[in-house]
Amino acid sequence: MAIVTTDDKHYTDIANAIREKTGATKKYKPAEMAEQVNAVYLYGHMAGVVDGEEAVFPVAYEHGKAEMHNLWLNRALTELDEPDITEIPNYQFLGMTKMEKVYCPNVETVGVGALRDCGYFRLDFPKATAIAELCFSYTSTFTALILRKGTLCTLGNKNAFTNTRIANGNGYIYVPSSLKSEYESATNWSNYAAQFRAIEDYPNLDNENALQIVQQPADATWTLNKSATFTVDVIGDGLLYRWFIDKQDGNGWVRSTYSGNATNTQPIGMYDGRQGWKLYCEVTDAYGHMVKSNVVGMVVEE
Repeated sequence: MAIVTTDDKHYTDIANAIREKTGATKKYKPAEMAEQVNAVYLYGHMAGVVDGEEAVFPVAYEHGKAEMHNLWLNRALTELDEPDITEIPNYQFLGMTKMEKVYCPNVETVGVGALRDCGYFRLDFPKATAIAELCFSYTSTFTALILRKGTLCTLGNKNAFTNTRIANGNGYIYVPSSLKSEYESATNWSNYAAQFRAIEDYPNLDNENALQIVQQPADATWTLNKSATFTVDVIGDGLLYRWFIDKQDGNGWVRSTYSGNATNTQPIGMYDGRQGWKLYCEVTDAYGHMVKSNVVGMVVEE
């Protein structure tokens, strides 16, 4: 019988490949690697939307859990539509910054960092029973979490909401009125006691039409070295504004850093070199509904 030797580098390469496939971050012992390789061998599919088109993405099934391959998606997922899954595993959608909508009505458990650093505004989990640490963290747009189940959902750590609007006091957690007091004093949830709202008290919670733009911003033509003002008029509850600018410099849309960027009015100095700049406003209400204004432009008079 021949004896074959190997070195640590080969084990490291195998472990790195496993982590790339599963999205895991843990270290593996050599004895664990065969099981992990076997676990990611079979592939299935998960549905979503990329750039407005329906798409199906490959996923690996590990012990019955769907593990989305972040690298396969190239962070391009904009909507998640999975009505049948009951679990979102650890780090499943980490870094999906373009993912603005999530529809998973049968999810019961949400894993560690599963929806971290994404782009959604609202999550509605009617059947959720457990939410793990870091789950929604660094999703700066996250405004509304809706938990409809008639029993308390556990929260693994208060850091699940780090750097979200809920943690910053501008977002809310909606629960049945019969559980509101229990949530406000429950482990980890108590850190966000001031953000709890009773579902029954907010009839527009599920009414997307309650948020409407009644006046769009308009294109501006202004005298060089003066200022133009862009305004959007919106009706809705608890409105939050974010203006975006495309400076035509190859970097695409970026958050405005100019004074007024978090209000319904955005002034912009009309200086040379800003010809062709474009703007739009994103508006979110207290229920996590979001609308975007028309894109408008700036034309600087010579």
